[in-house]
Amino acid sequence: MRPTDWRGVLRELQIAEEASDAQPSESRITTFMYASCISRMAKARRWEEALDILQRMRARGLQPNSYCVSSAIKACGSKKRWREALELLERRREDLGEGSPVDEYSLSAAIYACGNSGETGKVLELLEELKVGGKTPHPFSYTAAISACGDSGMGDKVMQLFEDMRQARVRTDGFIDVYCVKTTITALAKSGKWKQALKIYLEMLDALPANSDAPEANLNLDALRDASLACGRAGDWKASLKLLDEMRAVAITPESGCYKAAMQSCVRNKQWERATSLIDEMTLTYGMVPDLETYQVAISAAGCASLWPKATKMLRQMRQNGLQPDPKTYSAVITASGKAKKWEESLRLLDDMREVGVEPNCHNFNAAIASCGVARQWQRAVGLLGEMKGGGLELGLSSYNAAILACATSARGVEASALLGEMRAAGVEPNAATYLPVITACGKAGMWEQSLVHLREMTAQGLAPNSPIYTAVITACGHAKEWEKALEILAEMPAAGVKASVYHYNTALDACDRAAQGEAAVVLLHDMDGPPGVSPNPSSYQSAMSACGSEGRVDLALELLEEVKAASTTRPELAPSSKLYASALQACVSSPPDGSNARKAKELLEEARGAGIALNWRSYNCAIIAAAKAGEVDEALARLAEMKDAGLTPNVMSYSWILPALASRELWEESLALVEEIKGYGLLRTPFAYSVVVAAHSAAGRWEEVCGVLEDMIAAGVAMKAGVAGKVASETMTGREGAERALELLERGVEAPGSDASAASA
Repeated sequence: MRPTDWRGVLRELQIAEEASDAQPSESRITTFMYASCISRMAKARRWEEALDILQRMRARGLQPNSYCVSSAIKACGSKKRWREALELLERRREDLGEGSPVDEYSLSAAIYACGNSGETGKVLELLEELKVGGKTPHPFSYTAAISACGDSGMGDKVMQLFEDMRQARVRTDGFIDVYCVKTTITALAKSGKWKQALKIYLEMLDALPANSDAPEANLNLDALRDASLACGRAGDWKASLKLLDEMRAVAITPESGCYKAAMQSCVRNKQWERATSLIDEMTLTYGMVPDLETYQVAISAAGCASLWPKATKMLRQMRQNGLQPDPKTYSAVITASGKAKKWEESLRLLDDMREVGVEPNCHNFNAAIASCGVARQWQRAVGLLGEMKGGGLELGLSSYNAAILACATSARGVEASALLGEMRAAGVEPNAATYLPVITACGKAGMWEQSLVHLREMTAQGLAPNSPIYTAVITACGHAKEWEKALEILAEMPAAGVKASVYHYNTALDACDRAAQGEAAVVLLHDMDGPPGVSPNPSSYQSAMSACGSEGRVDLALELLEEVKAASTTRPELAPSSKLYASALQACVSSPPDGSNARKAKELLEEARGAGIALNWRSYNCAIIAAAKAGEVDEALARLAEMKDAGLTPNVMSYSWILPALASRELWEESLALVEEIKGYGLLRTPFAYSVVVAAHSAAGRWEEVCGVLEDMIAAGVAMKAGVAGKVASETMTGREGAERALELLERGVEAPGSDASAASA
């Protein structure tokens, strides 16, 4: 019977007990039988069953021996049930009676149980009890104690225990236990005691006679490799690299396993580039030839770091070294290409696989689909699903999810929804990870109603919508300016068992902002103080203030600014910032233009500067626009000058409102000076920038300059949107003498519908 077939052991024991009960005089139930059963439970890590057997044994009047108790303690230790293990040990003491020491086996098992549970103090107490009792601890006991101390970072104690073991000559078959030495090296490594770890390693090797068959002969670099892996699992990747440094310092050439272990430590802790540098050291410094698994680790790290050239280089090196990359290796390279948005390279790798006789599997296709998705090549991603079907591969959840995510990245709501229907028809059940990108895609495509349909579908199919799902639905409603529906979805979250967070409230506030619902935003903002654990944060106030401005309620926006200033006395995280003032200034811009808003904007700038807040370009632009909209050109120019004095570089938006204001007052020299500033700052490179400059020159009738700018624009390959060009023409050129050539050039500079420029603008 297999050791893990614990159920079979229990059945046989039950049969034996029933037979004994039926014929007590012929009972063959023995202590040995129970001991064997408990041992099987320990090997299967079934601690509760082990304790139950002990109870049944005692109920029949049989006294558990040391083997029974130690096996039961080990069973508890395997599941970190150290309290139960110590209770068994205490019961063992009671059974033996006062003055009789507990046997070595039970104490050793208890040491293991406490060590495996991280109870280092208990381990040391029990080890001391062993010594006081006049017994020499078994290597098993020392190993458990050393491992526990290593996990607790007690490097000095590890060394002390190892020296105690050596002085006591604790040996197995005449030699110090090899596993104990390896455990000591790993424990010292975890504690940062690399020099001591290497010292023990070298001492043990030096102590071996030539051609020794002793167990210590097995103590090779695997011990150091294991130590490196242990550090990686503990999150200490620096320690793994330190081990390599220390090995070189004592003239030990790290073998490939040590490098692989260090790489795995780095990968486990997301130190991708460090992991890839190690393979260069292996090959270039030491001339080693990495094995397949080492290359896979390094290529995977390169993929995570978006180092696709390095990943493809390693793939070539593998072939040159006579190693045949397997599908797992190709998946890592395809993933690396995808993260670098080299989707064509990902597809080429699929072809390469077929050429060398390696048939792509589902994982390879999924990686390629994801690669196309990152590069917004949703058609290619969906096409790969067709290739998989044609190649006889079964499309699973991962394949459909990858393709749906590719559609979501490109805002293809219709296609994402169609794939959802297709996978259902194919018998593949969607999960929450399927619905999230589908709902997101619908939201981006303006299909807010379809987002709601998918939300209801989830519930109908027994899938519980999670927090990101609700965020996506609220966002979809917000982008469509369906603010009431967004608030409705927010309100239904508690009934669905999903706690609304500040992020959900902020998403709903953004919906109010997009729909210019300032009053509703203020109500929602104040509702945030109701649910436990939810309080407005700076982003909440910014969105609410922006919504007030969009509704033309500058008064409400400024009231919120005062409110947040008052709240910051008890909540420092709400202290007014440049972003908060920018939102207040934006409200001044969004409201109907009048002189009062321009004055408020100026006052807000002065207030923020007086409070020592470093304002950003958005704040100054808002103040400039507020003044320009009110026709206060001098104030707008003053704000522009303040912006430059603050060390901020104006952008095109900074000038776009001042130039028309200057033109309305026929201040042509000032207008020309600002146009030269735009050129001087290197801002003349986008369609919007060209339209601003062309409009400024046209308003002044400077047709030669207009033609020069348009010729430069055409030569630079910049195309103006038809609507923008039409507006410039109608407002500044049409019907004006000398504008014929300018109108002709402007028409040439308009992008063609469906052109690359048009797609890029979209």
